[in-house]
Amino acid sequence: RKFSMSETGFCFSFSCMPTKEEAPLQQISPKKEGSNPKTLFNLALAMQAEGELTEACQLYEKVVKIDSDFHDAWYNLGHIKEEQGDSCGASKCIGQALRINPNDKESHLLMAYALESQDNILGALSHYSEAQRLDPKCSATLYNLANAFHDLHRLEDATKCYHKVIVLDPDNVDAHFNLGVVLQDAGDLQGAMSAYSKALEIDDTLIDAKAAILGLKNILRETMTPSSQQITPSSSLSPPPSDSSSSSLSSSPVSSTNSSPISVLPKEHEDETKPIDDVQVETTKKYQTVIEDDDKDVDKEGDLK
Repeated sequence: RKFSMSETGFCFSFSCMPTKEEAPLQQISPKKEGSNPKTLFNLALAMQAEGELTEACQLYEKVVKIDSDFHDAWYNLGHIKEEQGDSCGASKCIGQALRINPNDKESHLLMAYALESQDNILGALSHYSEAQRLDPKCSATLYNLANAFHDLHRLEDATKCYHKVIVLDPDNVDAHFNLGVVLQDAGDLQGAMSAYSKALEIDDTLIDAKAAILGLKNILRETMTPSSQQITPSSSLSPPPSDSSSSSLSSSPVSSTNSSPISVLPKEHEDETKPIDDVQVETTKKYQTVIEDDDKDVDKEGDLK
């Protein structure tokens, strides 16, 4: 499954998560920082922009000690902690930010990511859902929400969210590909083939989509009766031998150009499709047509024979 979106936005790409407010144009001398929380905050922003995260973190901590209701300082502090790999510390800081402003979408998104880093998918789902409620037309939020549903094997909910992403962003290749993975998990092989083909249509260099189509065609062939067996209109397919293993398909992480809040270890999803029992001849012919049509499409690319 893909873990990013083609366009920028919060989508498992931590570098895209904004810090609160812009860094000041001029540098502020530490000697002049005093105890004014706004001055300290601006100095911390400048250091954060320069990549001096440890120093920025220390200054943000001074800010919240002086003013415990300084929302943006809590948010940026959580942002840095997550970037440094301290997801537990990040979730505590973002919790404070949400205490101050429970309707801040970015805080809910960052909290969701921090919780996912701790393998708390249900907790992350709650914050993705709240972020989506606050901004229903944010495709990046819907994409992450769909991924969370998929992780929880809530395939129908994941499918609905990916469809919503595609309505908002029809050329989102990752959403089309992930939709194919979910549909294949759900046993909708025709729908999966269509989604993979659409992803390949948008990006004809997408190796993952080509491999997915090839793997799915192999699955469809395995579920079909051998051509040597005669079939009458009233006959049905016999189930394949119990010792035959179904093909599996795993998706690879996207490259940095379509990249995966901080780099995330790719998750691989192994999709298993059970043999089709008692399928009528008309269904067999329909699957054969799908395979032949897709063989033509893929062969045109010159990559799959």
